[in-house]
Amino acid sequence: MRQVREIRRDNLQRLLAGYRFQRQFAEATGLAAAHVSQMVNGTRDMGEDVARRVEKALGLPANWMDRVEGSAPESLVIDLEQLPADELGLLADYRRLTERHREMLRETAAGYLSLEVSHR
Repeated sequence: MRQVREIRRDNLQRLLAGYRFQRQFAEATGLAAAHVSQMVNGTRDMGEDVARRVEKALGLPANWMDRVEGSAPESLVIDLEQLPADELGLLADYRRLTERHREMLRETAAGYLSLEVSHR
């Protein structure tokens, strides 16, 4: 049976396939680029806390990093260079927020989305 560290490394590779550079993945997940590189080359395992942080940052289901998956969800395949300037600016602003303010922003966005869906 495969160990969770191997499954997480495989899933990390799947997620990275949706990014042009490891640095972009690191920015999207709030991890240091060096940390991502170390996990990719196997000098560092992805621990429980990092696995959960990645899932939360990318909107993945709980414990997704610990499951054997076929591929990264289509919704995660993003070419940051193709995003409009206002969306890139929003991502940059988001990264400057504290974790608590990020949580508040996510809750606010979820509220707006639920209103949008209920009014259709």
